[in-house]
Amino acid sequence: MADNHPSPTGSQAYDTILRWIGLQAVPSRKKPETAEDAPQASSSNQQTAPKPSNAISPGENPWYPLPGPPTTDEEKDILKQAIQQELDQLQAVARERDQKSKDMETYAASNCADLRWMYQNCLSNGTLMERSSFCQVQKNAWRECLSVQKKYMAQLGYYSIPATKEYADARQVIADKADDLYLKAAKARKEEEAAAAALADAAK
Repeated sequence: MADNHPSPTGSQAYDTILRWIGLQAVPSRKKPETAEDAPQASSSNQQTAPKPSNAISPGENPWYPLPGPPTTDEEKDILKQAIQQELDQLQAVARERDQKSKDMETYAASNCADLRWMYQNCLSNGTLMERSSFCQVQKNAWRECLSVQKKYMAQLGYYSIPATKEYADARQVIADKADDLYLKAAKARKEEEAAAAALADAAK
């Protein structure tokens, strides 16, 4: 009776010879190994080092410097350190800007010292009408001077200069330029007001 099983070697005659000499060709039941069948490394043996992010700033990736949400304790620590470093930098910038603003107030107050004296003198020695209005004209002139001086200093790049003693001269230069701009603007405004008043008188 013919063997219905396929030949292990592909040749029935060769199989018979093998059986005669006491050998048996046993077909392999294991399929050829492919790339998909290759054993995979267990997750415990895989590299767990965090992958760097391709983003260049937290604005592009909220998980920066990681490529995505942390999945390991190591990645959590890296993200925590990055966030703390960013907070420290922001706080340092805020402190420096706060110091610059305080220094700007000092420079503006120095540039407007004459108007402050006029305001205080009005409160003490002004006319009855001036003192009854709490010298609002002089007070407004002093406050406007402070505001305009600080605006000019900001426009001249005051905040771009480090708030350290080494750059005190550079800050003073900007304060002096701001004062010059204020005085020129005040002079031009007075001339315009005088010209307008003269035209009004001539029209009467």
